[in-house]
Amino acid sequence: MTRRAIAVLLLLGATTEGCARDANLVRWERKLYEAEAAFSLGRFAESRAMVEEILPGARRPTDADEAKLKVCSTHFSERAFRPSLQCYERLAAATRDREVRSRAVFHMGEVLYDHLGDKRGALELFIGLVDRAHDTKASLRAMDYLLIYGQEGPSQRQEVLRFFDARWPGMRWTELGDNLLLNSAALLAEGGSRAELLEACRRLDVLERDYSHGALIVWALWDRATYHRRLDDPDAEIRDIEHLISTRESSHIFASYDWPRFRIALVRAVELLRDVRVDLSRAERYAGWLLTTFRRPLERYNYHVLLATVLERKGDLAGARAQYQAVVDYDRKERSLDVESDDRICGEIDGELERAKCRAECAQRVPFEASAVSKARAELRRLGAVSPR
Repeated sequence: MTRRAIAVLLLLGATTEGCARDANLVRWERKLYEAEAAFSLGRFAESRAMVEEILPGARRPTDADEAKLKVCSTHFSERAFRPSLQCYERLAAATRDREVRSRAVFHMGEVLYDHLGDKRGALELFIGLVDRAHDTKASLRAMDYLLIYGQEGPSQRQEVLRFFDARWPGMRWTELGDNLLLNSAALLAEGGSRAELLEACRRLDVLERDYSHGALIVWALWDRATYHRRLDDPDAEIRDIEHLISTRESSHIFASYDWPRFRIALVRAVELLRDVRVDLSRAERYAGWLLTTFRRPLERYNYHVLLATVLERKGDLAGARAQYQAVVDYDRKERSLDVESDDRICGEIDGELERAKCRAECAQRVPFEASAVSKARAELRRLGAVSPR
């Protein structure tokens, strides 16, 4: 046999072996996909049986661990909380993967806290995650539960605040430390006294210096603006709101044009600059942003009216009339396009409950439109213009 023939045979052998490995992988992935499809349809026992069938064929420990997490989640979804807890406990004890172990421990705490009534046992697990697995995603989720526990009453609030205060210096400039500072400010503000609100603002000042961009600063600025409003400090409040608005392009939160708090922040900025710290040019600019950025009908009517009030304050009565006229002139074609747009937006929202809320809001359009148009016509008459009916 020639060397070329031998080489061809060796190549064919290697290719055949590779195909066999690929076939096993394809079978694993297909079964896993079928198990997830069954899970999504609520057939949890069937999904669990599928995963357990392929578990012996896992090629890597991480594949097996991920599959075991799915098995545990089927028990949880069946509301079999004790078997779910035991499943996560076995996985946490057996796995060598730190991220998988932290996820399993978190889910154990979740089951204990929400479903088995053992909050103290859950807190021990959450604190353990924060102390010993602070670089994992599960530790961030554990932090959320510590905040929830701290909001249950004054003694719980003080307990969690002491924990946060003890841990933060060693975690500063880490993602968990930043979240810890944000949550500690929220717990301080729960107290409601002026001293506590000022301390909450001071902590968010530190967070702003340490973490000057991205999603977390958006939440910090939102919270601090809220605290300054409660402190009756409009100068500080508008400063926070305008900083919040300026971060829109750098934060992934604003990748969705419909982030509700951004709309609320813009409306509040217009109100403050129109009525309290009067700067009508800036108020007009922000009101214009609302109209160009958020186009859903129920909001647009309000934003036309908001801009009209600013223009009237500026003495631009023609401009104010034009905004009220825009409400009146909203024609059938635009309305039909907006109905289609709202249907599409609502259909893309995750979760049946949220989709239903979106559609319920859209269903308010007819009575809202009639009321908005009636008010706009009244304003046009007041400003000396006659609107066609």
